[in-house]
Amino acid sequence: MSTNQRVSRRDTGAGTTDNPTVGQRQLTLTATTQPQANSDSNGASEMLTELWKLRQENNDSSRDTKSSLNRLEASMNEIKQQMEKLDERVTAAEHRVSAAEDRNIWLQRAMAYLLRREATLVAKCDYLENSQRRNNIRTYGIKDSMRENNMPAFIIDFL
Repeated sequence: MSTNQRVSRRDTGAGTTDNPTVGQRQLTLTATTQPQANSDSNGASEMLTELWKLRQENNDSSRDTKSSLNRLEASMNEIKQQMEKLDERVTAAEHRVSAAEDRNIWLQRAMAYLLRREATLVAKCDYLENSQRRNNIRTYGIKDSMRENNMPAFIIDFL
């Protein structure tokens, strides 16, 4: 490639910044003008062909980049939605864990109270049983066959 062709590529590329139709107009305008000399015609047509190929490659690359960007945006949106769902699930799980911890604390307190109460009741029951035994009268030497169905009457008769 000659230096003139390189300069021409830079010049034409610089003119096609954001508006693709401007570049197409330039190429169309250049393609429609008739070159003066035959040797100049060969170089210009080669340059136009080269520019057209570069333009096609640029358009293809631009389309590929845009489609990749669209796919990337779609993937990012899916990931964002999944993250929002996961955040909701984590928040719900945290609330459930917090409620379970609160209930566990309440149950531990209730269990401690009930254990203390049970120990008190066992001690009271033992005391009452022992007191009841002290008030009982034990009689030795009376066989089961001697007493009748009515125990209080039997004891009155026996005494």
